Amino acid sequence: MNGIRILNANTVNIENCYIYGDRAGAPNGNGVWLLNTAGTTRLNIANTTISETGVGTTGGAILIKPTGSGAATVSLDHVSLLDNTRGLVVEAAGTTGAVLMVVDNSTIANNTRSGVAIITGATAVNTTITNSSSTNNLTGLYVEGSGGVVRINNNTFTSNVTGLQSVSSGQIISYGTNILEGNTSNGAPTSTIALH
Repeated sequence: MNGIRILNANTVNIENCYIYGDRAGAPNGNGVWLLNTAGTTRLNIANTTISETGVGTTGGAILIKPTGSGAATVSLDHVSLLDNTRGLVVEAAGTTGAVLMVVDNSTIANNTRSGVAIITGATAVNTTITNSSSTNNLTGLYVEGSGGVVRINNNTFTSNVTGLQSVSSGQIISYGTNILEGNTSNGAPTSTIALH
């Protein structure tokens, strides 16, 4: 069971919703699951809470996982991802299409795995996170793969086991305006640049 499962749609808007309790095993157990195989799907989520989804180490609040040539443009604004196995996950290694994502004014907390995880190979996943918090997760922000680039501005990463983690040439670019402290291991951005 999944809360919302999106196949080959053009645009999907989710507003003013409460999605919870999707505890099915893999590959299900997601609050919102985008898995288009071609074209670009635009997913906009606003003023929505997703909680208590996933089981064990699988599933979670939001999974963006296009395949084939599928691409995605994702916007989250005033979204809360609470008490899930995983918060916001992008898995893009199985597609040749790019993923563009913006997260604003959102809260990602109390997830047993990653708060935000970007997992890709060479496929481009460009993400900007602004005015948000990722707290009390296993990892606040995890970026894996050379195509993964996450820009962070005015966010709080605290009370996680690991605050920031990048592997396999993933990039975390900070504008120097974030709070990164109070984690068991804070980690660090891969680079810091001036805010323009």
